Amino acid sequence: MESTTFADLEKTTKSNIFARNIIKINFQEYKNRILNKDSDLIKSLFYGDIYIVQGAYDKKLLEKIRLEVHSWGTTTKDTYHQIKEGVPNFHRIINEDGKFYAKSKWHGYYFFNFNDNPWDIFELVKEKYFLNEKIEGTEKYARFDNKPNEKYVTRVWLVQYNQGGGYIETHNHTPESYFLSNIAIMSEKGKDYDSGGIYFIDKRANKIFIDDQVEVGDYIAFYRKQVHGVDPIDPEIKTDWKSDKGRWVLIFGHVPTNQ
Repeated sequence: MESTTFADLEKTTKSNIFARNIIKINFQEYKNRILNKDSDLIKSLFYGDIYIVQGAYDKKLLEKIRLEVHSWGTTTKDTYHQIKEGVPNFHRIINEDGKFYAKSKWHGYYFFNFNDNPWDIFELVKEKYFLNEKIEGTEKYARFDNKPNEKYVTRVWLVQYNQGGGYIETHNHTPESYFLSNIAIMSEKGKDYDSGGIYFIDKRANKIFIDDQVEVGDYIAFYRKQVHGVDPIDPEIKTDWKSDKGRWVLIFGHVPTNQ
């Protein structure tokens, strides 16, 4: 079977920032196709198809992590730390205050592979990390164990888009972070929130919403240049930063350090 990677395609081909098709696929099939170097799948992602990878994470484990992370976030002070030697795991609130590169409102929880954490979050994402590398064309676990004295580290980021209008404006991701975005679903629309959610933009500038099609334990995979955002979550409700309600996701990738 012909083999290709994002790194190969970016050298010769113009990518697509607009969403094409929404494709649902079981995690085991998705994994097998990547390991078998299925170039059709890789090109499909590169040219704008959005994949809902079903059943990739244990639902009960994600729900447990969510509850315990939320408890940590409501019993400790929110802070911000640059990624330097000694950076701890931390959480911070962004409330349309200009402290994030995209205008937004959310509570974020940051975890680094060189720190301890009680949920083994990096073991949870390690297999998906490796699959991303296969698609991207990078070496096996090339940056997974990096320390803050190196150019990049691997970070897991949990985000709660709170009721009361949690959102992020339309944006895409920089090449220095990752080629492929993975957004794991940790909450359920209709139970944890009722309106708003992630969207992509098609070539006619229409918003394509996804949250009605996903379940806890699925993840959304898409090429980094795809423009997307999160519409305000239940904006008619007053924001309660101590509530665990809202839209929760788990994201992992490389981030540059501040050394």
